[in-house]
Amino acid sequence: MFRELARDEEDHAIQLECALEVPRELMESQVEVDAALGKAQSLLEKARLILDGLERHPISQADVLKISMELEKNFREMHLFALVTFPDEKTKKMFSRFARYEADHLALLKTFRKGYAPVS
Repeated sequence: MFRELARDEEDHAIQLECALEVPRELMESQVEVDAALGKAQSLLEKARLILDGLERHPISQADVLKISMELEKNFREMHLFALVTFPDEKTKKMFSRFARYEADHLALLKTFRKGYAPVS
């Protein structure tokens, strides 16, 4: 399950890079665009720090699940913010799709959590 989520996030990153190639002069508000990009950068840095920390200091499966759910929720919120920030329809559809994927990921994690019995 986590591998599938990771593959989805890698795909999102590629698509996001394409979206960022939209000419800046087409943006309605440079301040809002910069805010959206700042949110994305901040979340990516947070995810990288978590991954680095997990490699050095493994944590329980329950904590990994909790952190994963938090990140999915944060990325969904960021995608929704970007959805209303970028003016062109193609980019809006992409961020809408991303937000749906994150909601699906969060639902999958919640379903997993319900059936999860921590190992003592």
